[in-house]
Amino acid sequence: MKMPKIPNPLNLLKKDKSGKQAKSQANLEVARHSLAHLLAAALKEIYGDDVKLAIGPTIESGFYYDFEYPSGKTPDLEKIENKMRELLPSWIQFTHKGISANDAKASFIENQYKSELIDEIEGKKEAVTLYTCGGFTDLCRGGHVENPAKDIAPDSFKLSHPFGSIEAGLCQQHQRIRKAPALCRACGDRAFWPPLASSRRLRDRP
Repeated sequence: MKMPKIPNPLNLLKKDKSGKQAKSQANLEVARHSLAHLLAAALKEIYGDDVKLAIGPTIESGFYYDFEYPSGKTPDLEKIENKMRELLPSWIQFTHKGISANDAKASFIENQYKSELIDEIEGKKEAVTLYTCGGFTDLCRGGHVENPAKDIAPDSFKLSHPFGSIEAGLCQQHQRIRKAPALCRACGDRAFWPPLASSRRLRDRP
């Protein structure tokens, strides 16, 4: 399974001489990535051990999180979105810590997806880091807004894609995870423009 690349906001800022467009894009990336964490937290809050979290990157149109869910059951999209808004006010700061690969695996001992990611990170001789916000901890490389409760407006995001099983051919960046029998994907995208509470609301993209 491949770890998706999280864009470095500093690199994005360097691409635009004026800084304005690149800064806006950097804000989008970190806000969307923060929301992927919030989505994962909402899933665990509602469904507990019925859900095994896999991976949650940003994409060009928004963000998503892949997860394993019992076959034959369908998570409630509206309920999860509402839970995200309920949790958001308590998400005031991301903290992180470096951890050994063995300790990280112990933290996710019943999650084979996280274990595979840790093996990949260790194989690349990269640092293993855990990020925590609002009491929720996940394996992550970083790239978040400083204060989600302040920086992300509750009405600025929407889970607009239905859940569905991830077919083998649709998950090309995950070599091992795509063989899982019951992976689902929850997505948030077009309604998320712009992501920051301090920004002026824009119309959805066509």
